[in-house]
Amino acid sequence: MLLSAPVSAQVTGRVLDPTDRPVPEALVELWGPGGRIAATNSDANGAFIFATRARPPLVVFVRKIGYLPTRVAVVEGQPLEVRLRRREQMLAALTVTANNIRCVTHNDGAGRRLWEAARRQYGPPPMVVVALTGARQLTMSLRGDGRTHTALVPPESLGVLDTSALRENSTWRLGMTPTFVADGSAKFYVAPNPGGPAGRFDRYQYPLLDSYQAFHFTDSLFGAWNRLGSPSRDRGSLVVEFCSRHEQGQPYITGTLTFTPESTLASARWRFVTPEEMAGGSVWFTPRSTGEQLPPLAAIGLFWRRQEHDVYQQWTLYDQWYACPPADGPCRERREIGQER
Repeated sequence: MLLSAPVSAQVTGRVLDPTDRPVPEALVELWGPGGRIAATNSDANGAFIFATRARPPLVVFVRKIGYLPTRVAVVEGQPLEVRLRRREQMLAALTVTANNIRCVTHNDGAGRRLWEAARRQYGPPPMVVVALTGARQLTMSLRGDGRTHTALVPPESLGVLDTSALRENSTWRLGMTPTFVADGSAKFYVAPNPGGPAGRFDRYQYPLLDSYQAFHFTDSLFGAWNRLGSPSRDRGSLVVEFCSRHEQGQPYITGTLTFTPESTLASARWRFVTPEEMAGGSVWFTPRSTGEQLPPLAAIGLFWRRQEHDVYQQWTLYDQWYACPPADGPCRERREIGQER
């Protein structure tokens, strides 16, 4: 496996609000392809610094109460300017009716070419189940060490996670080997999880668009069952809207994919729309692993579902991903992604 040279010993930058004022006490994390390398807080001037010999590609994730999580790629030798956005944008999904949500109705050639270019840079999902024969082909096993936070919150608090409360004793660790189900009878290409938290799945079997299932955004079924819109520019990134193919009156998924200038995935947002209720989520991706054919992996994920008077939300925050050789069951020889064999 070829590894690029280490970056310089320091990664520095500033965290700014939409008016370019410094944001102190923001949680700043340095991430490589498979996990979190280090974490710190911005100072009174919004500044942060990491001393590291980690190898590229690297990204910085920044979170702060009242702002959306933000992902910025590290460029060797250049200080970063991380401009946060206010969290109010998260509330749009709760304040509009299903009939007013925009849904892409025709494929755009440029949007689909951009998605195809990103898809070619990633490997297949870790496990594929062939529905017609029942045969199971395991391409690899992936496990993630992470923390999950669940809560019922008022609509105005959707997406809020108190970053100052992210202590080890306030979370529980998790590990999983994701299973991707390619079933032509499944409306939304990923099987629902009947063992999910209480109240999460009700009349509609919501598709399992969880953060650890991030790889389905580059699967062929996603391309076959969704229309992709025209790319638009957003602070150096390209954003493409998508919407699932559906008949009038049927539930559907609509959302956006954000691509880096290198045509890799930076983040995704989605809403699951039914005639009566709504659910949705977001996921922010790790940088693409160099020299390894791995699917997209998540660093931060949010799932939410509107209930009668409040919103169920589930945050999943990852620390490390591991790749294992093809084998059923848990990883026998755990290897951190991006590390030398």
